[in-house]
Formats: sequence, structure tokens, C-alpha cells
Amino acid sequence: MKKIIDVVECDYLSVFLGNLIIKKEQGKISIPTNNIDTIVFENTKTTISIPLINKLIAEKVNIIICDDKHIPLAQIMPFNSYFNNKVFLSQLNWDDRYKAITWKNIVKSKIQNQLNLLKHFNLIGFDDIKKMENYILSVKVADLSNCEAHAAKLYYKLLFGNEFRRERSDIEDETNIMLNYGYSVLLAFYSRSLINQGFDNRIGVFHKSFNNPYCLACDIMEIARVIVDYVIYLYKEKQSNYHEVSWGTFKKMLFEKLDEHVKVKNKTIKLRDYIDMSIRKVLENQSSEEVIIDWDSK
Repeated sequence: MKKIIDVVECDYLSVFLGNLIIKKEQGKISIPTNNIDTIVFENTKTTISIPLINKLIAEKVNIIICDDKHIPLAQIMPFNSYFNNKVFLSQLNWDDRYKAITWKNIVKSKIQNQLNLLKHFNLIGFDDIKKMENYILSVKVADLSNCEAHAAKLYYKLLFGNEFRRERSDIEDETNIMLNYGYSVLLAFYSRSLINQGFDNRIGVFHKSFNNPYCLACDIMEIARVIVDYVIYLYKEKQSNYHEVSWGTFKKMLFEKLDEHVKVKNKTIKLRDYIDMSIRKVLENQSSEEVIIDWDSK
């Protein structure tokens, strides 16, 4: 089973005979690079050798670089990754109608996954269930009725309390910091999968920005944000019960979850396979049931 490596305390990383060498004051650790799925570099003082980066890229390792606040800042992807002109041309031919319908399906699936998570934790009553179900039924093409935002407001209130406000720029609130971190890591997973399938991340369905090279990953990961929310809710429960949990505890829980299975349509699959599958289903506008996570049956 491939590992997710979080590099927090390390002076120098290199490669030797196909192994990642992590040098610390206490000694060194050796990990075969072909056993690594994702590596997150968090220590801004760490030195990384170029041969190591080349080896990790060759092994298709998901490489994430964090800033001095430990939030993912960049992802290293190869120039010469899988490329298929047929896939690229299909993206260029996406018209406004296709994009509008696809975004509608993404929003419907996102809200359904949010509702399922609230039910799983017994955080939602009958009236609010009806509200969320109505949001799902009311989503129009291109989500012109803005059901995503309305559902999100109710969802975050029920999940994290009446006082919580989702603000990406809030660097003081612990929950927002964890959401930013978790969503950024999830984005990197979706970005890698899209590139491996031959898609160009810059050509999105809904997200459009001259400054965002991950528009398509931002679009499709919406349905899976609940994975991160699930971990943060459990972390906050643990925090309220034991008080002595840390940022490291949260990251451990997150990476363990990203290495686990989810259940969709009575099938248990690895989360990484779910990411691959959800991309295909969404972009082919297939049945949304295929991307709905069944928490209660896990």
C-alpha cells in the first residue's frame, strides 16, 4: 500500500538507490519512492535535492509544497505527463450548454453529499432535511438560482455551529485554517488524477480565472469536499473530549482518511479510485448516484 508522507521535521531530503532518504538530527529514514503516493513538504527550511524531485516525478508521486503557515502553496507536476489530443480537443469543444449542465450536476451531487454527511452525524432535523432536498431539486442549469451558496450556508451552520462563517481568508479561525489546508490537499489529488487522465486543468466548467491553473480540479472536487469536512468534524469532537489534540493530529486523521475506502452505490472503493471515477462520471454527465457517498453503510 502506497504511503502519504508529511515532511515536517527534516534538514535534507535526497534519493539513493530508488529510496527517499530523510536526514534528521537523530539519524536518517529510508523509504522506497515507489511506495509513496503523496509527499507534503511543510518545513520551509528543508533542502530537497533535484535528483529526488526527478525521481518522485518519474514515480508519479503527488508533490505538494506548503508555505510558512503550513498551507499547501504549490504542486509539482511533470511537463511530459499523459497527454491525449482527443481528450484535449473534447475540452476545447465544451460549449456553454455542456458546461451549464455539468455544473448543475456537480452542485446537485455536492449538496446531496453534504446532506448525507449531516444525516450520518445526526446533525439535521426534518425541516432542514426538507430545505436541503429542496435545494437539490431547485438547482437550475449553471446553478442560476445559487442553490450551492444557500445550501452551504445551512450546511456549515449545522456542521460547525451557528457562529461559524466560512471565510477562506480567515487565518485566525482554526476551522477555516483546517478547511483551507484540507481542501488544498484534496485539490492536489484531483489535479493529479485529471492530468493522468489527459485533461488540461486550466480549462474548467464553472471556475474561470487567468490566475488559476486548477480550474477543472476546483470544479470537480466540489462533490468531495465533504471528505475533508468529515475529518474536521471528528477532529473537533476529539478536541472537545480530550483537549490535547494538535495540528499534527488533524493532519494524521486527514491523511489516513485519504488512504481509506468510501462506499458508493453499495460498492466499497479506495478514495483514490473514487476520485478517478468521479472525474469520469462528472465529465461524461453520467448518473449522479455514482458519486454520492453512503456514509451510513460504511
